[in-house]
Amino acid sequence: MTPEQYERIKDIFDRALLQPEAARDSFVEIESRGDAIVMRKVRRMLTREVANPEYLEKPAMASGLLLANADEFDARLRNELAATGRYRIIEALGEGGFGAVYRAEQLIPIRRVVALKVIKLGMDTRQLLLRFEAERQTLAMMNHPGIARIFDAGATDSGRPYFAMELVEGNAITTFCDARRFGINERLEIFLRICDAIQHAHQKGIIHRDIKPSNVLVSDSDATPTPKIIDFGIARALGRDESAGQYITQHGQPIGTIAYMSPEQASPGEFDVDTRTDIYSLGVLLYELLAGVVPVATGSQTGLRALEERIGGNFPTPSMRVRRVKAESSSEPAINAETIAAARSTDVSALVRQLQGDLDWIVMKALDTDRTRRYESAGAFTEDIRRFLRREPIVARPPSDLYRFRKFAERNRFAIGSAAIIILLAIGAIVGTSVGLARSIAAERRMRTEAAIAASVNGFLNDDLLAAVSPDELGQDVAMRDVVAVAAKRIEGRFGDEPLVEASVRLTLGKTLRCLADLDAAQPHLERALKLREQVLGRDHADTLEAVHELGMWELGQDHNAQAERLMRRALEGREKLFAKANSATLSSMFELGVALGEQGKFDEATPYMTQALARTRELLGTTNKQSLIMARGLALLYREQGKLEQARTLFQDSYTASRQALGADNATTLLCMKDLAAALLVEKQCEKADELLTEALDISRRIRGPDHPATSSVARTLAGALQCLGRLDEAERVLLRALESMRRARPSGDRVTGEILLQLGSLNMDRAENELGQRRLIEGAEMMIRLLGEANPASQRAIRTLVERFKSAGNAEVAAQWEKRLRGRET
Repeated sequence: MTPEQYERIKDIFDRALLQPEAARDSFVEIESRGDAIVMRKVRRMLTREVANPEYLEKPAMASGLLLANADEFDARLRNELAATGRYRIIEALGEGGFGAVYRAEQLIPIRRVVALKVIKLGMDTRQLLLRFEAERQTLAMMNHPGIARIFDAGATDSGRPYFAMELVEGNAITTFCDARRFGINERLEIFLRICDAIQHAHQKGIIHRDIKPSNVLVSDSDATPTPKIIDFGIARALGRDESAGQYITQHGQPIGTIAYMSPEQASPGEFDVDTRTDIYSLGVLLYELLAGVVPVATGSQTGLRALEERIGGNFPTPSMRVRRVKAESSSEPAINAETIAAARSTDVSALVRQLQGDLDWIVMKALDTDRTRRYESAGAFTEDIRRFLRREPIVARPPSDLYRFRKFAERNRFAIGSAAIIILLAIGAIVGTSVGLARSIAAERRMRTEAAIAASVNGFLNDDLLAAVSPDELGQDVAMRDVVAVAAKRIEGRFGDEPLVEASVRLTLGKTLRCLADLDAAQPHLERALKLREQVLGRDHADTLEAVHELGMWELGQDHNAQAERLMRRALEGREKLFAKANSATLSSMFELGVALGEQGKFDEATPYMTQALARTRELLGTTNKQSLIMARGLALLYREQGKLEQARTLFQDSYTASRQALGADNATTLLCMKDLAAALLVEKQCEKADELLTEALDISRRIRGPDHPATSSVARTLAGALQCLGRLDEAERVLLRALESMRRARPSGDRVTGEILLQLGSLNMDRAENELGQRRLIEGAEMMIRLLGEANPASQRAIRTLVERFKSAGNAEVAAQWEKRLRGRET
């Protein structure tokens, strides 16, 4: 036997001990790579280990721990830790692949109960010690409420490493949900929080690689289910130098739990494992949460090759699995569909109906054996589930001709407007055909309902046509308004006997037009959608409240803040009655109610709504979720209005950093955060930094929103402020004049952004001694703000103060006194 063979034998043997006993033989065969001597020696060592495990209890280090039994080691460990004065072991909690976990009390520097993980007896080979150290480093990188935190790390006197981490008092997620008989939506809400934690890990460059129920513990925190992911011990840190031996696992060594393992992770010799292997494991976990069993059972087969054959083949969707589920292991009680359904507070038929369709598609996309067809990230997986919960079309749908059209649109965004118009000219006929086809299927199969027809038609419009020219995806080509306008005309009179279908289509059109900043065109669709749903479903139905909320958002966009407050109160109160636990929709209404109050200067009323909504949304969806980021930015604006500039600046900075990292620079939310941070920098006279941020933001906004979008003009106005701060007045004037021209086109009747631009231009004119022009613009801007917002609005009051100060400085005391009288009248 050569020295190289000897080293290979030691390496394969160490790694084989980590495999389930039934899988070791095939593992050794694969890793020996045809070397009969290596294979024979390792198999002999494994046979000896099974027959007489005590012979391995001499550790590879720490000669003071030559122990013959675990009890003696346990006693020795307790004594060593007690001698340090840092920890006191309370009880053993369990064992993993190479670590033993104890409940312990940390004594210094603070007292608290922790989970203490220590290298398991007989498992302290060099390779495993490296892996254990990697686990410590991995956890230290994490800072997320859904991931167990690391507190401390060290080693005993005999050199045995340990670390102290947050003790999670909970049950495996599947056990937790089954014990409380959680329904499908409740399970999905918990699952979303798990995905958010995994997304955080992926952003840190960490793959978990062993996502399974026992590594996702859920506890009741303030009566709210709180999941935490534990055990990153087999995670692989991305971006490390393989040649330096810094990968956590050896090339070709599949590590994980077979039932939850992705095909690429299970494949012998496969080294190219990325974050999508966790997407697959998340898919298995979701499959089990929904259907009660895993998609690929391994109890009746052994060996990695058998696993690869099963995992690479086809398996039933969750809904099909519920129909034919049966016991898969003779060692466990038989599992039946009735038991699974009961644990989800429903019956088998209802459960199958809930799962078939969208949820089947979502799960199977995550479980695609070709990882290029899986969700590209945990965030994308999360967003598709949220679309399902919002009753919106999902992306996990089979490709179609229209799907290919949308991809063409992404490549040709500025040319697609005219082509889209031609397609949408036929929308009436296509929608009619869709409804007719759905009815035909309903009659034939007797399984389709009116709700399914509505979802199908709305899905067609939203996902296959309107989304192809969505402003969020492509920016605002001028032709898009024409496209949506054509669609709006073609649906008139098409749904006379299908009011819910018409309501869904109109709500989609109204939301799209609002995103395009065409508020006048959006109004009749939103109002019609609300009226139809009230007539058919009643005032308190969830779908009706959705329409109430959307109309409230339109009122906010029009600066009709009192009307928005009324609608948001109705939406919030209705949603709180319908949903026992706060969901993202309820929290959105709560936050927007705060916005409506804040816009009216009712800061004390607004603050608790907005702060509570942000805190609960972060708990529910995570800090980097888009809704959380939008709320954080909105709360920072409220703080700024209240004069809490330091709090506002901190929140602006945090929101911008998180948004840019999570959503990218070319994103509407990131642009808002960028603009607001720059405005905060201007208050601190950090003009150059503000100019740099705003120049980039304006370029991006013009590209993705279009030059005439109010948000683009708002960025331009802030950039002009930075240019003024730098003394570049000519440039500032050019930017403001272009923005004013854009707003005159987009909002001929005027709006708040136009008023603010006029006030800023007037002040600039006054700085340049162009008093007559400046005074005229100041008055026009102030009057526009008062007309739109009311004289008592804080923004209107600031406009009046600006006007008074400028007229006084120009020596026009008479006009200044008239406006000052109005200001004092309001202040008293």
